[in-house]
Amino acid sequence: MNNYKMKREGSRFTIDQVNKQVRNWEEIASEKFGKFELRKRVFSDKGLLEQITNYERQDVMYNSLLFLDVHIPYGRNNIKVSTSEVKTPIFSYPLITNNQFNFSIRCEDYFDKISKVFGQKELQINDKEFDDKFFIETNESKLLNSFLDHKIRSWLEQLKIAYFDFNTIKSKNALSIYFVINEMDKQEIEEAINMFKYCIDRLKNVKL
Repeated sequence: MNNYKMKREGSRFTIDQVNKQVRNWEEIASEKFGKFELRKRVFSDKGLLEQITNYERQDVMYNSLLFLDVHIPYGRNNIKVSTSEVKTPIFSYPLITNNQFNFSIRCEDYFDKISKVFGQKELQINDKEFDDKFFIETNESKLLNSFLDHKIRSWLEQLKIAYFDFNTIKSKNALSIYFVINEMDKQEIEEAINMFKYCIDRLKNVKL
């Protein structure tokens, strides 16, 4: 089999796919007058102590994985996209508000269902399909309901997300979404960026 078609150890992608991922994000950064950063993280199949004490040994295999940061100007700040061969993208945007409004939305898993049996509280927005899929927490239910219009709910329902947070410790006090998209498809990336911009604008317009 062609080595370029084989998935790299520790990576989500083959070499061909990594090249496509890098090219797509580099083009997007250029087209949007943003900044593209590419880093390599070197690792080995041995423990740290063995790497240090036996650096010249031939049986210690070293490899590197790529990590990407893209900064896209929007409004007074930048949308930051962090992605890599290892993890799916995180979009974040610093958005300062005049109160402590926060929310956290994530795909509901088995442990969430168990926790609800034992009294864990979550918000219901009276959209059965959305409520069934996501575990929702907030300190301002009216504000969150106002923010979550049909367009945003429909978008989130199509995604596999780890979290969609605003003003939480996890999101580092920004609007942040950690989710799965097809980074081989530039159009899908563009659509995700546009929807994230829509979320930013929508959140700005929510009366806090």
